[in-house]
Amino acid sequence: MSRFGELLRYYRSQCWDAENKKSLTQSRLGELLGRALGDMGYSGAAVSEWERGKSRISYDQRRVLVNLLKALHEQGGLRTLREADALLSAGDYRSLDRDEQRAIKPDWAERGALEDRPARPGGPWRMIALFLSEWVLRLAEALEQLKSRGSKGSSDWTAGLLEVMGRPSHQWSSAQALRAIVWTAVWLLGWGLTFPFGRGIAATWW
Repeated sequence: MSRFGELLRYYRSQCWDAENKKSLTQSRLGELLGRALGDMGYSGAAVSEWERGKSRISYDQRRVLVNLLKALHEQGGLRTLREADALLSAGDYRSLDRDEQRAIKPDWAERGALEDRPARPGGPWRMIALFLSEWVLRLAEALEQLKSRGSKGSSDWTAGLLEVMGRPSHQWSSAQALRAIVWTAVWLLGWGLTFPFGRGIAATWW
């Protein structure tokens, strides 16, 4: 998953689809994007590929990028100009110019808009939660495939189960794997440093 994909998924997850009274799905985001562009829209699979870093919006598709930000903003997921520019920066896209800012929200282009302080996108723990949710989602899909394969008479369910358990990790890039290892090491180090300290305090009190 690319950094752009991580942030896109996060901001979409913060959106509320008032028309359908639920969180904004990938398919619904593609539909709203198409409506803004005046065409047939994008499929949920296309949005999923953006979020997973399997494909990207090209630099010359600027209208798509701007209207994607507008859709996220109008659904309440992306609230500030800083957040919009952070999402663009994560994909190595240029920042919004004044006309693009006005197209999304007129007062973004007014003086002082850059001083707006966004809500933090959850920090590293939020990103780890997103990785875990992605893993669980893929595991559920793979288990469903295994179930259907078993119903067709396949007897080698143990090999299939091992394949299912390993499949989500096949989707990780080397950067994602390194990030997971680093954060695991940081957590273990923090636990190792604080546990003896906590044990000493407990001994003092009890």
